[in-house]
Amino acid sequence: MTGTSGASGTSGAGGAGGGSGPAADEGWRRLDPRTVWLTAVLTGGAVCGAAVPATVVLGRDIGFGAALSWVLPVAALLILLSPLTGLLHRRSVRYRITDEFVEVRVDVVLSSGRKLRRERLRTVDVTAGPLHRLFGLAELTAGTGQNGEDNKERVKLAPLNRHEAERLRRSLLNQPEPETAVAGPHLLAAIDWSWLRYAPVSFAAPAIGAVVVGLALRIVGRFDLEESALEYVAGVLGDGGIWPAVLALVAAGLAVGMLGSLVWFVEQWWDYRLEREPGGATLLCRRGLFTTRSVSIEQRRLRGVDVAEPLGSRPFGAARVDAVGTGIRTGDDDKKAAGYGTLLPAAPRETADRVAASVLREEAGPLAVPLRAHPAAARRKRVVWAVTAVPALCLTLTLVGAALPGALPSTMWIAVWTVAVVLSPAAVLLGLDAYRSLGHALSGAYVVIRSGTLTRRTVALQRSGVIGWKIRQSVFQRRAGLISVTALTPAGSGAYTVRDTAEADGIGFAGTAVPGLLDQFLAPSDSRPNRPDS
Repeated sequence: MTGTSGASGTSGAGGAGGGSGPAADEGWRRLDPRTVWLTAVLTGGAVCGAAVPATVVLGRDIGFGAALSWVLPVAALLILLSPLTGLLHRRSVRYRITDEFVEVRVDVVLSSGRKLRRERLRTVDVTAGPLHRLFGLAELTAGTGQNGEDNKERVKLAPLNRHEAERLRRSLLNQPEPETAVAGPHLLAAIDWSWLRYAPVSFAAPAIGAVVVGLALRIVGRFDLEESALEYVAGVLGDGGIWPAVLALVAAGLAVGMLGSLVWFVEQWWDYRLEREPGGATLLCRRGLFTTRSVSIEQRRLRGVDVAEPLGSRPFGAARVDAVGTGIRTGDDDKKAAGYGTLLPAAPRETADRVAASVLREEAGPLAVPLRAHPAAARRKRVVWAVTAVPALCLTLTLVGAALPGALPSTMWIAVWTVAVVLSPAAVLLGLDAYRSLGHALSGAYVVIRSGTLTRRTVALQRSGVIGWKIRQSVFQRRAGLISVTALTPAGSGAYTVRDTAEADGIGFAGTAVPGLLDQFLAPSDSRPNRPDS
């Protein structure tokens, strides 16, 4: 049997889960029987989805009737065989949960297995998509939660009975059963549909609009409809030129994006509840309309919170709360895990501060402390970068166009420099906003760090969670008397930086936050760092 190696152990030939006979099969279980029909439906949908474009492409070459004569029999055969695929999947996957291990075996042509120690499990998430919910099923994913973890550090059981998946989640997290719990869960936050007003001003709106417009342009190009589309647009706009068409396209994209962001918010945060489970050891976030998500975060793994204020929603006083902890899946580790660490969607800042304090079990949230301002040199640096960035980009495009004559139409150069003139003042405003976003402080047991302009992030990180400091000073920073100090931690993104602060202030801040950690690296004159207010 071929095992998957790793620090968590393997299940190989002769090991746990290997061999044959009743003794070897003790405790092993199979996936839910409804796996067969779920797989059949998924396969049938995929086949139908592929059959439509295949028919269109073949129909352009051999005719629509001939294309159907080829596509329909193949699609029908694949759909008829799809239950066999589900049956094979169910019979090939087995799992076992003991007091020490979570084990999974897959026996197809070759056998493979994975075994993780239960004591190393950090995350146990239960997800159910629309089809899973239709069949009463769910997916359970348990992992060690290491930063950058791969599939070797994670086991996935799918599909399981929905109630069985929830029971396993509680069991793996050592949570009591509902009937044995001495008290119900403590509600920290629940959905308030007035928060929906923040969705159209989020980054999701232009992103969704751009995707829709790009898809529409791709479809137009795929079916050679460019000339017809251009003639239609010209007929609607008259002889106003290309700029009204561009503006109309942008406006349409934004309108579609804003509508899409509303739909996305409803789907993501329907029936949202953030609870502290009985016993107080675990935070549980439930949400989702079509795809339900149940994300568990152990309180002892929590090292702080990250309050994010995107540029679009910041003027409206909105903020989002993310967890900073070890073992929390992130979008960098798994694209499907994006947003798993989010504890609160965009909500009023007062609500975000209250939820952050409740999550950290603090009466007065550490984020309420006044932040220490950074030197004026930090502001000058950001304004200079803002003033030079846009013209530098336009100059680069101009040089490329001069080196490659005819690469771009002459009207494009007018557009490029027009955009430069318009964006330069906006860039300066962003630079000033980036400076105003800088700040740091010590608040009781927490280090508070704030920075960012497109998304301003204020992080409250436990001092005990800081395992090291990284101090960086570029040539330009040295001339301006600035320094960047980064708190290193195994939680969250792994590093949180105090950017462009004064030299003495930055070193004093790091030395006071974790006493003794920097002493061996400081010169005798710096051994007693300036201590910022705490």
